[in-house]
Amino acid sequence: MARTLIISAPRSGTTFIAEVLQAVGLDIPHECHGEDGAVGWEYAVDRERTNWGGKRSDRPFGAAFHQTREPLATITSLQTTWDCTWDWIGESLPLPDDLLRRCMATYVGWHRLCDGVAPQQYRVEDVRNGTKTWVRLCEWLGLPAGTRCPDVPADTNTREHSTLTWADLANADWALAGEVRLAASHYGYARGEG
Repeated sequence: MARTLIISAPRSGTTFIAEVLQAVGLDIPHECHGEDGAVGWEYAVDRERTNWGGKRSDRPFGAAFHQTREPLATITSLQTTWDCTWDWIGESLPLPDDLLRRCMATYVGWHRLCDGVAPQQYRVEDVRNGTKTWVRLCEWLGLPAGTRCPDVPADTNTREHSTLTWADLANADWALAGEVRLAASHYGYARGEG
């Protein structure tokens, strides 16, 4: 199996997918390099990471995949991002000052960075036993046909946060909310109304 890279926007289930892959016996850890690959949102760019693992080019990858998560869930969770992480993200993306607009800009901008690195995309919500997504992931990873998806809790890295609606996004920045809606549609999620 070629070493595998899985990237995403921040707060999009990278801890979850790393635990799933480790549970099926692959050495693909979260935010650091393993023998079989790496999972981490920060690997969408090839820069040193101060408080986390090394950079993407520290080890070669044979395949790269882009994991997405429903935009409202991601943007809501992004509100819990630490200041040091925002500083690091801000070195790759222009970020608005207010938190909600910053979260929306990160969802759109970071996924664009991922698109440039990883041609294959899947939705984290579809990583379940028996789904076409799980079957595809197993094929991509060279796992035996019939490999069962482990029962890893989807809320493995949940943080307390408020809930947002599409109307909240539109009220904060109508144009940026429109970009989020377009990204949602592009990645196979229903576009929000309001």
